[in-house]
Amino acid sequence: MAFNKKAHLRDNIEAIRIAFDLDREGRTPTPSERETLESYCGFGGIKAVLNPADKPEDVLHWTKTDSELFPLVTELHGVLRSGSENTAEYNRYVSSLKNSVLSAFYTPPKVVDALAAALKENGVEPVHLLDPSAGTGIFSEAFRLMAPLCAATHFEKDLLTGKILSHLNPTEKVRIEGFENIEARYNGYFDVAASNIPFGDVRVFDPAYSHAKDIAHRQAGGTIHNYFFMKGIDCVREGGLVAFITSQGVLNSEANRPVREWLMQHAEPVSLVRFPNNLFTNHAGTEVGSDLVILQKKVPGGESSQRQRDFIDTRRLSNGISINNSFQDFNRVIHTDVKVGTDPYGKPAMEFTHSGGESAIAAELRGMLREDFSRHLDVTLYRKHASQTEQPAVQSRGHQPTTQDWQEMSEILDATNERDKKLFMQSTPEDYRQAELSPKVEAKVARPEIQPSLNFDFSNPVPLPPQPKEPTAEAKVMEPAYNLQNEPLLSLYDLFGLSAEERTQINPRR
Repeated sequence: MAFNKKAHLRDNIEAIRIAFDLDREGRTPTPSERETLESYCGFGGIKAVLNPADKPEDVLHWTKTDSELFPLVTELHGVLRSGSENTAEYNRYVSSLKNSVLSAFYTPPKVVDALAAALKENGVEPVHLLDPSAGTGIFSEAFRLMAPLCAATHFEKDLLTGKILSHLNPTEKVRIEGFENIEARYNGYFDVAASNIPFGDVRVFDPAYSHAKDIAHRQAGGTIHNYFFMKGIDCVREGGLVAFITSQGVLNSEANRPVREWLMQHAEPVSLVRFPNNLFTNHAGTEVGSDLVILQKKVPGGESSQRQRDFIDTRRLSNGISINNSFQDFNRVIHTDVKVGTDPYGKPAMEFTHSGGESAIAAELRGMLREDFSRHLDVTLYRKHASQTEQPAVQSRGHQPTTQDWQEMSEILDATNERDKKLFMQSTPEDYRQAELSPKVEAKVARPEIQPSLNFDFSNPVPLPPQPKEPTAEAKVMEPAYNLQNEPLLSLYDLFGLSAEERTQINPRR
């Protein structure tokens, strides 16, 4: 189906209008409104929004092809003005919108679903997911379907897209700012970083990169796609994965060799797939070459593999086209047709297309990923450093009482019954069967004077200080708790039904 600029522009305007309404009314979207918000696809294929549309006579400066969009672009500016508190805010929205036109290409959901499903099949169910260029959040949505414990942190620099993303993910962490603003404490934190990262030679302001001693970091700061890869590797923990859809320049450009060398010092290539140029046609109205690059973080050192050397090296074909050595033939390219054309900069390039549509492209991708993961994904390394809640068998971290503990406690627990004692002694996860606890226990948990804690020490009745968490509370990252229902935790007092007065009668053992 051909890209319909008018239909997409109309959908975008309605989505923006709803987002402003939700802001004013302070509520979450209805199912119908949510569907409209999800239809938002940015302005990557609608360059007419760059034209002036302040007054009716501005249409005289438009091309004949774009002039039919003039009424809708005028309406778009009206919606932006009505949703802005002042002229300065309106100008920020317009500027952000225009900056995204040349780099925002929204990914077909079926392609993202294929990636998430293939990872799920191989036991990769991330708890901490990073999407550094989130758009409307289709990557996190796909991963949550495959990994229910997945909590995502989104970055989206475009103000309008970020606003819509926030309303689509009201309980997730959404940061409407550039990925370069992520704090250093998140290094080594995420299980998976997955995204369709920005295209284009856009510089990124990150002093840590621009002032770095090595050429790779300095060079990465000058091109946004290189920056996202190196920063993404920094942010995932050992064994974690970086899965980015990116421009072909990351792999093909001879100038990017220092960046590729750095990446291969810190990661192993798991899968490299070249997409057809018409992948984004239905969602962004443009044809551009792109690759899916999946890397697994490792500790630097050791002999480089042939796959790593191929990832680093490029060669020139007889027609002058530069191509990465990972693509020795067309078997790593999803396509039905190929010809020699040009890249976005007018240089010679191979142009691949696929006549089967998004479903066929996604099906081929899943087959390639299944093969690559079975051969090159180190699942053992991934699981070894996985977040604790990702492990298949989570053990209780509670204190195991001794016989003496029970004797001392029994002096003030006359009403303790056998069922309570068995429940206390059993080593189980924190959320085990909480939904089945008796009403009496649940009522006591709800009392405001009770301070839930599992850090009780029988040798000292004073609760232990809380354990430090990384990242800190300032990061406001919503980490999944063991209790999937977000119910309050139970203390040992609660399990035995002690009143506040009875708790003060415990004499500490010296």
